[in-house]
Amino acid sequence: MDKIARDSILEIQEFLDIEGSMEEEKAYWNRTLSAWNVRFGPYKKTEIIGSTFQDTFLVTYALIEFDKGVTIAEFRQNEQKKFFIGHPSFLLPRYYRLIPQSKSEFLVYNHILQTSSKIVFNKQGLTIQSQDKDVFAKKIFYNNYVIPK
Repeated sequence: MDKIARDSILEIQEFLDIEGSMEEEKAYWNRTLSAWNVRFGPYKKTEIIGSTFQDTFLVTYALIEFDKGVTIAEFRQNEQKKFFIGHPSFLLPRYYRLIPQSKSEFLVYNHILQTSSKIVFNKQGLTIQSQDKDVFAKKIFYNNYVIPK
C-alpha cells in the first residue's frame, strides 16, 4: 500500500494479480486514493491486522491509516503468490449500535453475520463474547476514533 499511495505501483506490478491492464489498475488506485484522501486526509501507513486461509488463498486484512481516519483492505494471495487487493465489505459494518445491559455490558447485533455478541468494558480493555469464543481487545485513541486492537 505504501507503493500504491506514493504513486509507485509500477514497482510492485510483478506481485499483483490484476484482471485488466496495468494502466487500468493504476487509474483505479489513483481514483480510490483520491476519494480516501478527501474523506480521511493524507495517507500515513498500513498495518496488518490478521491473516487467514480461504480456499486456496492466503487472505490478509490491513488497516490503512490516514491523518483523519482509517479504512480496511483485503489482500488475497493466490497459489502463484500474486496479490489481489480489495475492500472486504463483508468483514464488518462500519458502526454498531450497542444496547446497554448494565453500566459495563452491552449487546450488539451484527446484521451481516446475523449474530449477537456481548461486549464487556473493564479496566483492562474490552471483551467481546461471541458464540464461538471470547475475543479480548484493547482500546487505543486515534484522532477522535477508537480503534480496537
